[in-house]
Amino acid sequence: MTMSSSRVWRYTTPEETPETIKSVEKSRKIMKTIITDKIDRFLPNNTPLVDTVTEKTHLMCPNAKAALEAAGSSLDRVVKCVILFTDIADYEESNKVYV
Repeated sequence: MTMSSSRVWRYTTPEETPETIKSVEKSRKIMKTIITDKIDRFLPNNTPLVDTVTEKTHLMCPNAKAALEAAGSSLDRVVKCVILFTDIADYEESNKVYV
């Protein structure tokens, strides 16, 4: 990403040099698909997920743990967690659960 003098962010794609192509190929070899039956689409009391931010966050946390464990890792090794919101107004409600 580059920033112009008017402080507007613009996305620029990397050049397709042999180095960038090699880097992308290396990343694809490292990444793997994790399949586990431990990830749930229901809340802990086995009720279907309702579309509230609180319920989604309560479901996301144990699912992230299950995915890490299925990959042979754990929450102890997490350095950074990024949660993307379609509506930033949901941040406060989600953060109450996440903390």
